[in-house]
Amino acid sequence: MALTVIGYLWSRMAGVAGQQLEADGANKPLLESKQVSARFYFEKLLPEIHWLLGDIKTGKDSLMAFNDDHWAA
Repeated sequence: MALTVIGYLWSRMAGVAGQQLEADGANKPLLESKQVSARFYFEKLLPEIHWLLGDIKTGKDSLMAFNDDHWAA
């Protein structure tokens, strides 16, 4: 859920930065860096949701195979 919320926030920040760049372009380096950071997030970090979903779907059987004696060893 956190990856989705952060993605939403990056989307909003990049959108506002784009609007401000089109309007007057003041503080161009900062606005462009927001767009570059958002692109990095969407290309490199957000795709982790696929791995995490797979991890969730496989269940907890491997972890639950431990019994009390295993933890005490």
